[in-house]
Amino acid sequence: WVNSAVFSSDGRRVVTASNDTTARVWDAATGKPLGAPMQHQGLVNSAVLSTDGRRVVTASNDTTARVWDAATGKPLGAPMKHDDFVISAVFSSDGRRVLTASDDKTARLWQESWSLINDPQQLIRKACGSMNLEARRITREDVELVPLITANGRKVGDDVCGGLAVTTSADPR
Repeated sequence: WVNSAVFSSDGRRVVTASNDTTARVWDAATGKPLGAPMQHQGLVNSAVLSTDGRRVVTASNDTTARVWDAATGKPLGAPMKHDDFVISAVFSSDGRRVLTASDDKTARLWQESWSLINDPQQLIRKACGSMNLEARRITREDVELVPLITANGRKVGDDVCGGLAVTTSADPR
């Protein structure tokens, strides 16, 4: 059965959480599913869309809450783990934090990480902005560990933040 159902802020979509271990986004006008089911390992207690409608946060009896891409149903970032069932999860009004409540008798506030997963250029800017120039230099060990660097024409001594092309996999985990 369905444990919760919530409209998006614009009223065009509905997100549901179910005992079948999934959450789904639905077109409110047609009742048709949008994107793939968001799959947990236990029943899903709640699901809520972010204010901008781009992400869904779910709470599950598998002791995790997760943030998902609302369009694709793919997970964004790592699961937010508790020691017992997660009963509810909600986004902050700016969408950058998640608040979870669990049967482990805790409420936890989680900081944003999921937007960096889907925006590799933002991830590079954030990482590069916190490193001095010497730390950004490509080393021989970097080249051995990450063949992508040399495949993109980079060499030892280059500034890794100076236009490095980045590719991501379909599954951001």
